[in-house]
Amino acid sequence: MPNITVDYFGFSGTGRTVKDAKLDAGRKIAKLQEGYWTPALREWRGYGIVIYRTLNGWEYAYIAHPGEPLKLSGCCCLYADDQREAVSAAERAIADNGWNGTAEDLDSFPDFLADPRARADIRSRRVWALRIRHFMAQGIDQNTAFDLANYRTELPPGITEWKEPTPCTNAT
Repeated sequence: MPNITVDYFGFSGTGRTVKDAKLDAGRKIAKLQEGYWTPALREWRGYGIVIYRTLNGWEYAYIAHPGEPLKLSGCCCLYADDQREAVSAAERAIADNGWNGTAEDLDSFPDFLADPRARADIRSRRVWALRIRHFMAQGIDQNTAFDLANYRTELPPGITEWKEPTPCTNAT
């Protein structure tokens, strides 16, 4: 027997019967009563993010950019019922955007981003970006620089490898 879908008080419900579909929508409505709705804010180097809950789950959006007026952009990400995942993603995003793009700033992170695995992952992406820039500064086109940064091809004659600085464990 095919499933029936109903719109019940603004929520979609599915079931074998209209009653089952309404019960499914009712469970979704009841789920809204669980947990909490308190938003979280993160700020670093002029970037501001608000992490908030909607009827569909947790989302985050930028509310400040350096040198720009306060604005609320569209939702960046949706994380269903997991606020921790949304906060973690927002913290990683702000750490990415707050990086000034230099090797000297490679190990700078906001204090709230304390997870060493997250820091290592972000640092590796920063190193990758610096490698691409290094190769392009030597006259390599973007596609080849991408391949070189990903170790997909040998260094052409006369092109030098980028020297990664030693990680600094106490930078913020």
